[in-house]
Amino acid sequence: MKALKWLIPVLLFGANAAQAQDSSYRFFMKLPGHTSDVESVAYSFDGKMMASGGWDNRIMVYRADTPGIGQLLFTLEGHFSGITSLAFSRDGKMLASGSKDFSVKVWDLTLGRLITTFSQHTDAVNRVYFDNTGKNVMTCSNDGTMQILDIARVAKPKVLKVGQPVNAFMQHPDRKSFLVATNGPEILQVDPTGKVLKRLAGHTDQVNNIQLSADNKTLISCSHDKTVIVWDVMNGKALRTLKGHNWKVTSVILSADGRYIVSGGNDGEVRVWETATGTQLALVKGMCVNVRGVSLSPNQTRLVVGGYLPEGSFGVLMYETPLVRVQATPVRPGAKPGATPAKPGTTPAKPGTTPAKPPVTTPAKPTTPPAKPGTTPPRAKS
Repeated sequence: MKALKWLIPVLLFGANAAQAQDSSYRFFMKLPGHTSDVESVAYSFDGKMMASGGWDNRIMVYRADTPGIGQLLFTLEGHFSGITSLAFSRDGKMLASGSKDFSVKVWDLTLGRLITTFSQHTDAVNRVYFDNTGKNVMTCSNDGTMQILDIARVAKPKVLKVGQPVNAFMQHPDRKSFLVATNGPEILQVDPTGKVLKRLAGHTDQVNNIQLSADNKTLISCSHDKTVIVWDVMNGKALRTLKGHNWKVTSVILSADGRYIVSGGNDGEVRVWETATGTQLALVKGMCVNVRGVSLSPNQTRLVVGGYLPEGSFGVLMYETPLVRVQATPVRPGAKPGATPAKPGTTPAKPGTTPAKPPVTTPAKPTTPPAKPGTTPPRAKS
């Protein structure tokens, strides 16, 4: 009944949209708790938790697995302005948050309490990440700096000066430099002193966000110019430009396996693309009037969207997707490799369903000679 309560006004709003909601992305539920617009969303690496941050200065942490999906675990309060960015540590024990109040906070998710606050930035914090060790939080700000914050040594951050507002940054695969998105149209590769080593040219307006693939070969970016670009990281060349949004693209993410890109924009649209080809696979529209954050569950079956909803209706929207994360299966000795992965758009089996029974083989008639020992029986179709 709760899902139906939220679904009715959403459908009414969507009926007036210029393009219909993609029916393969089914509205699942609305996560309650916020009293203002949502600015950021994030999934934990194990898919068990999801967090959202809003202009009510609150962070909501929800259960994201089943049973109990959507259950509010913690309400984290302490920021004095909108929450711009959220990031889980790899072990899921900590959450970092960045805010318009210039601060970065690190939270303990076992107890739901504040661990520490960093106040070294002098302007709005735009992005936060944990490094691979989980001991440092990496941040960037409108004050023109990137900072590496040691959780155990709050007072002594490592500061990298860029000299212009930094909207997002990632460590370059060479581990010696950084990829930086600024208010300009280029993505900069800079060394720790801020010296520009390379310029990735392709956008025509401000770059809002960037993300690296897990294999460090592909970079994606989104921009005020209404596009998403897929880059070859090592040579800095644009591989393909994804067009479809009608306004600024504010958020972009890669799926855990790198096969899909999800983008959201000020046009209120969420688009799903195939990374390898740039083909648009889905359009989710008619819910938000302005999408500010998108995130996929690690198994890619849930999509969450944070943004500005019509008529003061606040919360995070969750959808069921037809995407499936393909897991690598070890090849048995003698088995033929090359099993075909699930195609985009196929619906995964629901948890708890009974697997299909193998076909029944009719016993041979008495007059039929028995099968020779050592022969391989026919395989059941999968």
